Amino acid sequence: MNSTNKNAKYWLLVLGFIVLGVGFALVSRVIQKDRDVSSGSKCSGHLKLLSMAMHNYHDVHAHFPPAYVLGPDGKPWHSWRVLLLPYIEEDKLYGDYNFGEPWDGPNNRKLQARTPKFYACPSDSENLKKGRTNYFVVVGPDTVFPGAKPTKLDAVARPREQTILLVEAVGQDINWMEPRDLSFDNLSFEINDPNLPSISSRHRGVNVAMVNSRIDLLQGISPLEVRTMCLIREPSK
Repeated sequence: MNSTNKNAKYWLLVLGFIVLGVGFALVSRVIQKDRDVSSGSKCSGHLKLLSMAMHNYHDVHAHFPPAYVLGPDGKPWHSWRVLLLPYIEEDKLYGDYNFGEPWDGPNNRKLQARTPKFYACPSDSENLKKGRTNYFVVVGPDTVFPGAKPTKLDAVARPREQTILLVEAVGQDINWMEPRDLSFDNLSFEINDPNLPSISSRHRGVNVAMVNSRIDLLQGISPLEVRTMCLIREPSK
């Protein structure tokens, strides 16, 4: 075999490996994109279920659950996520929870690892393993969740399809039972802010549940718009 044929075969082999590598990269990218879409879809499904549970709670109690319930010491003891358990088919877990002690009391701390699957985003599987949550309310004056005081649906003066009820966030290191959420006063209204607590996710786009239970994917939205969406009445100018 002459050197010309050897060179030709060599370069054909190199070209084959290049084509194979490019093809593998493209397939991997498509697979990853499909995973992102699937994870985002499941996450929006969790928010949809939780928003419907919020409304079912409202049907029974004539108001949404408060962000937290205060204990006899005047400190937050119980989260809305615990109050919502009977409405997401977690009656056994709700029955095992002791409202006579704080969320991290001797009995309740045994339940920390029993995170309901609907409280963690599928793209953040470590949270589920560690008992952490990805779903929060925004707590502050003029939000749906001002604190220990519950809010009625009729109090929402802004369009319900434009007012945030629930959000997803990552990196908060908050146990699902902990009566702590995103604070309106300390929240960065920039989506996926890497430096401050913000509405954020690990998949493409960020899901939020509106007061009318519609799930919106927030992309390309200004911090001012996000801030306004967190309020139940138009901000004063």
